[in-house]
Amino acid sequence: MTVKIKRSWPRNTKDALYNLIQVLWPELLVDLAALVTLTSALRSRVLADRILSSPGLGIGSTDRNVANIAFDYQVGASAAIVNTFKKAAAVAAGTALAAGTIPADKWGIYLFVVDAADTKTCSAGAANFTTGYASEAAAIAALPAAVANKPDMGYVTVKTAVGQPFIGGTDSLKTGAVGNVASETNYYNAGVNFRSPIGAAVTQTAESVTVL
Repeated sequence: MTVKIKRSWPRNTKDALYNLIQVLWPELLVDLAALVTLTSALRSRVLADRILSSPGLGIGSTDRNVANIAFDYQVGASAAIVNTFKKAAAVAAGTALAAGTIPADKWGIYLFVVDAADTKTCSAGAANFTTGYASEAAAIAALPAAVANKPDMGYVTVKTAVGQPFIGGTDSLKTGAVGNVASETNYYNAGVNFRSPIGAAVTQTAESVTVL
């Protein structure tokens, strides 16, 4: 930064201006660094793979599957972010659960994701088909990891029928009618109540400048 001072100014005025610059310059550098950090955080948020409206997860018309309504999402973002906005189609019949058997009287968890081609897929919790989970909270704590370039649509927790195992793709979710119907099924949508919040806020502490 170059500051030109008119030579005709009184000496005391030039000294006061010089002193003011000496005081403000470090503060301006701090503010600039904070602005760079904030811009980087905002850019990461804008370019992140994310769900932009609720997928509306629920039981499918095929009652062993998880349905979704049409929703907006962003995937594979780059500097040309306008090209990364996608609209997912509603799937009334639903997406099939990952195949496997949850042991009797246990909980399981299923994560649903979508890719750039609007293909929806499901993965299961690590212990779903071995020991299962003793509680819904334990199942949620074992939510499968996020998948690159496949934003989370949401997850579904399932508890088996009393005294019966639950077989994904064979037995119905709660309120269904096929096989050993789950005693509990809960749906959690990304962008509403879990990992991929819509428009998550970025907090930045303001710097203050005091002129004496």
